[in-house]
Amino acid sequence: MHQDLILPIPDHGSLRGVRYGTSVHIFLGVPYALPPVGPRRWQKTIPLPPDFSYGTEGNPYDCTKFGPICPQPNYMMNGKSLSAVQGPSVRCPKSHLHLPIVVFSKSLTLVQASEDCLLSNIWTPASGRQSEDGWPVYVWLHGGWLQMGNPCHTPHSDPWELIDETGADLKAIVIAVGYRLNIFGFLAEQGVDGNFGFCVNDACLPGARPGV
Repeated sequence: MHQDLILPIPDHGSLRGVRYGTSVHIFLGVPYALPPVGPRRWQKTIPLPPDFSYGTEGNPYDCTKFGPICPQPNYMMNGKSLSAVQGPSVRCPKSHLHLPIVVFSKSLTLVQASEDCLLSNIWTPASGRQSEDGWPVYVWLHGGWLQMGNPCHTPHSDPWELIDETGADLKAIVIAVGYRLNIFGFLAEQGVDGNFGFCVNDACLPGARPGV
């Protein structure tokens, strides 16, 4: 079973995540940069400002469910979709969270897709297991030819079992990062450098340190 978890972040508010059992804490859909919409579309990723706050102690930022992924093409292979698309949720047997699953069909529409997709999903060991030196941090950028993909939105990619004491018992923080794809991340023409997707490194890695 799982239950809500409140994590205060000094000078940056607090997050409401999920505590699974006694060994894993999960925080989903955590912003790491300003939304790349409006005048920030096709511009370099802008990290969150120093005064950004994740809610308050009385009203923490909700990180109990996945946020949207970048809009992406619906690639087909042998009549089956390769994209994360509309479908029922499934109760992940590991983390017991209800996750969207990939559905294979010839007629599909994207779900939970938005240009406001600069979000990270974070799995950590429970605080009681922390060593004096802290934990190493693994930052994972998903594949997908820079055209499609998502940061651990499907049960088979959930890293919960890596951290759980009954699994691999990895004493580390795992951060899966969503970033801009296809034309939203790599549009290149005169006056546009076409590298907005990889600008995620400038915003995510330094910006993750206060939260970590």
